[in-house]
Amino acid sequence: MFYRLIYSSRAKHPIDFDDIVRNSQKRNVAFGVTGGLAIVGDVFLQYLEGPEAEVEWLFERISADERHTDVRVLERRAVPRRMFGQWSMAMLSWVEETQMIFQSFSPDAGLDLSKTDPTTAAPLFRAWAATSHWHNGEVHPSTAGR
Repeated sequence: MFYRLIYSSRAKHPIDFDDIVRNSQKRNVAFGVTGGLAIVGDVFLQYLEGPEAEVEWLFERISADERHTDVRVLERRAVPRRMFGQWSMAMLSWVEETQMIFQSFSPDAGLDLSKTDPTTAAPLFRAWAATSHWHNGEVHPSTAGR
């Protein structure tokens, strides 16, 4: 059994996409955590999965990080298997297809990830996971929602 936690937050400072993905990958491998990250503007929407204690510990660190504000948990629960088992952390490219998927799950949110509907956050990530718009290596702002 695994555990997932989905949250949104807002960055207080300019975002270094490469640094976020690189550090998340290193840290997550050490803790057996995998997941996906969507960033649009200064808003993060992240899906973390793995052993419950490790996911919660990482989330506590994220919540306490002064680079984040408006941290909002959308879902916490046990799950039977991983959705993002093939990578420690990958970033979603914000392209027309991924935007349309987001709008279909949160139609009243425009393109604001902070308005993600908590009841559809997991199915949203499942739909995104089925696309080829993920990067688990070097990320550039042109492919990450800017």
